[in-house]
Amino acid sequence: MIVFKIIQWLFIKVFALIKFILFIVLFVLLCTTAFINGFLSEVVRDMPLIENLGVPDLAMTSKIYASDGTLLGDVFGEENRVLVGWHQIPQDLRDAIVATEDKDFYEHPGFDIYGIARAVHANLTAGDSTSQGASTLTQQLVRALYLTPEATYERKIAEIILAVKIEQKYSKDEIITFYLNQVYFGSNAYGVEAAAQTYFGKSVQDCDLAESAMLAGLPQAPSRLSPYVDMDAATGRRSHVLDRMLTEGYITQEEFDVSDATEILLTGRRDIGFTGLMHPYFSTYVVHEVQEKFTLRRLYTDGLRIYTTVNLEWQQAAEEVLVQKVADFESANVSQGALVTIEVDTGAIRAMVGGTDFMESEFNRAWQALRQPGSSFKPYVYLRAMMDGYSPNSLVRDEEVEFTLPGWGVYRPHNYDYGYRGVITLRSALTASRNIPAVKIVDIVGAQQVADVARACGIQTEIRPALSMGIGTSEVTLLDHTSAYATFANDGVRNMPYAIERITDARGNVLYTHQGSPNRVVDANPTRLLVNMMEGVVSGGTGTRARISGHHIAGKTGTTDDWRDAWFLGYTPSIVTGVWVGNDDNSGMYRVTGGVYPAVIWHDYMEIVLEDIPDETFPAPAIPPYTRAMDPYDSQAMLEADVELQDLQEELGDEYEGLTLEQLRAMIARERDREDIFGNIRDKEDDGDEDEGSSGEEGNEEKDDEDEEDEEDDGEEDDDDEDDEDHVWF
Repeated sequence: MIVFKIIQWLFIKVFALIKFILFIVLFVLLCTTAFINGFLSEVVRDMPLIENLGVPDLAMTSKIYASDGTLLGDVFGEENRVLVGWHQIPQDLRDAIVATEDKDFYEHPGFDIYGIARAVHANLTAGDSTSQGASTLTQQLVRALYLTPEATYERKIAEIILAVKIEQKYSKDEIITFYLNQVYFGSNAYGVEAAAQTYFGKSVQDCDLAESAMLAGLPQAPSRLSPYVDMDAATGRRSHVLDRMLTEGYITQEEFDVSDATEILLTGRRDIGFTGLMHPYFSTYVVHEVQEKFTLRRLYTDGLRIYTTVNLEWQQAAEEVLVQKVADFESANVSQGALVTIEVDTGAIRAMVGGTDFMESEFNRAWQALRQPGSSFKPYVYLRAMMDGYSPNSLVRDEEVEFTLPGWGVYRPHNYDYGYRGVITLRSALTASRNIPAVKIVDIVGAQQVADVARACGIQTEIRPALSMGIGTSEVTLLDHTSAYATFANDGVRNMPYAIERITDARGNVLYTHQGSPNRVVDANPTRLLVNMMEGVVSGGTGTRARISGHHIAGKTGTTDDWRDAWFLGYTPSIVTGVWVGNDDNSGMYRVTGGVYPAVIWHDYMEIVLEDIPDETFPAPAIPPYTRAMDPYDSQAMLEADVELQDLQEELGDEYEGLTLEQLRAMIARERDREDIFGNIRDKEDDGDEDEGSSGEEGNEEKDDEDEEDEEDDGEEDDDDEDDEDHVWF
């Protein structure tokens, strides 16, 4: 009986607990359903209807304007799109797109749940909620047609919902046809037919496997992978596509080998998508920036009005000077150049030239080319040293040195002239662009710390922390490099470079306005110390050819091994300009250094820019006492003594080279004592002569004549003294 009651009691309690749990679950489900319904209603409220997907909308031409309102050009889109049907698209191209972009395209309902799970796991592992996506071909089509490129979970949900709606309305064959007619293939080619005509001069239905694989590889990064921009990158991407086709069973090993070895011939037209274009290197950069902020569909169909930062007078001068000077330098095997001008206190790009002839090469070397900066990277190294409490007057040994690097071997840096100057100040080391001190500073302050400073100032590309980074071995773009130098000129405050002030629609409604976000990345005084040192580079160092009378200028030269790259970047307190010259094939020039040709281009261009701009001075730094030596094994006092010894031995000549500092000091002291004794005797004799001199007006006249003769003699002696500087003076 007792057992029965216990069982009954337990049954009642368990039943009550189950009811409570069911109530909680039901409540959670109701709340979740309400939230999802509200959330999805918000997400899908503005979604477009999926109607007439295969027919493009009527396009309105977008327009680009200069800072003064001058029309730079009209941007069109649909004029360079030719629609093709399913049967006109080669099977190889369809297979290549599926194998590369969405191998489960024919199985999923518009989204790939396993791909999403993999992406979520990768994002959680990386600590970034949007670092990796999992878009199917259908989702990519949705994004290109209807959504912004903003990487948010809300957009992703909207993308999935629209993808499912498209999958419900259209067949897989129709969807892939829509995709291949819509997607951007670079060089203003939208859709596979326009791309085939643009690159190969043929209809897409006539493309072979090698050409189809190259086309299929372009949508990942069309601006960068376009064969007109970088054939090596496009060919490498083609190999990846062919490998995916082989893995998925679409082609045989023999077909892979033949197609991978096939040389691509670019014989098609290149319609750049502009009419009445002015300054195409700058304008195409603006198009790139618009694409980053809006969808391609809106740019090429919505009649946007894009107001830019370019100063037409400066832009025109930049193009003329660069083209003319590169032509003048042809005998030194200089074939290309680039120039960027940025306003210091805003980050506005006032001029951009990406090459010598846009119709010959659309590749914009001002922001697309990655080149080694050489010694023009050194300011980041010295800035790190100033941040760590060193001074322009801190001492360092410029000497033969080697470093043992684990897993790499022995690293032996050398100076440009393969010579050494002994103990010198950091100011002198930067002014003369000595390599050994720069490498030593990286070793002392830390390679990662130098990389962090360069990144904070504005370098966006990968910076490899290594001792050699001190002499510029990590590639940069001219735009990033110039923008980072603007941080120096702006007292350590960083402004992101930008080319677009505002964008409106065809009715004048403002869609975008640039909002500056100045960010102090380095304290003012370390930056001012660096700027003070860089002024010396222009006034008396490797950058003297950039001097402009009546203006305070700071800057730095840069030259890479075998003269493959030459740079000069210089600035006033309000304007910074960077110049690069070299060759697209990375071949060496004939002894072209940054202090010669780029500095000359910079000078001739900036002389025009600064013609109506009054001189400005940089803020004066507070120079700390130089109590710290850069060399870790020497004290500042030891280095100062070595500097004194160097100076005395250079002044006295080789015959005194073996003497110590103490011996030289003693010799100099004895000579000074002897000079003091004989000097007093001569003074007394001169006093006696003056007492015996003539009196009266006649005597005074004779004395005046003697004084004039003495002044003439003194002038001659002064001239002689300049020739005697290297002689022993006792």
